[in-house]
Amino acid sequence: MASQNISDKFEKLYEDSYDEVAKYVVCHCSDIEDVKDIIQNIYLALYKKIDKAEDKRYVMGIAKNKVKDFYRFRYRAKIKEAEDAVLEAVPDDFNLEKTIFLKYDAEKVWNHIKSKNVTVAKIFYLYFYSRMTIKDISRELALTESNVKNHLYRNLKELSVYMEREDDKNGNIKGDF
Repeated sequence: MASQNISDKFEKLYEDSYDEVAKYVVCHCSDIEDVKDIIQNIYLALYKKIDKAEDKRYVMGIAKNKVKDFYRFRYRAKIKEAEDAVLEAVPDDFNLEKTIFLKYDAEKVWNHIKSKNVTVAKIFYLYFYSRMTIKDISRELALTESNVKNHLYRNLKELSVYMEREDDKNGNIKGDF
């Protein structure tokens, strides 16, 4: 008999609240395909807590929480999926410390090059980033090949001295990682 009372109470609450719950879910979900799943979760939760339920306001409270829970779970699943994809993409021999130092060093190098005249910065960019030959750079910048080489090699030597001073000043350890 108690089972019949639970079923009757559930059916009454279902009939009294379904339209309002469905409207709420439709208005608050981001994908219409999710509506059925969310409504099912709402009424499953209602059935489990039927002894506490008194009217459709209780059902609406469950609805509000289930909509939030549904998207919170989906958001976490997407984050977890993205994290897994990133971890799979990282090679086994990846060395984070080395990568950070190389990036830091690259920034120091580029800042030093930018402090030089525009011609030097252009030559470095075209030679190292665009992988152009000295001959092509000389043609593009209307300089002689000898002039391009002088700018490149003189500033490479200067850059080497600058980086050694920076390492000594910052107490960095030289060597392999």
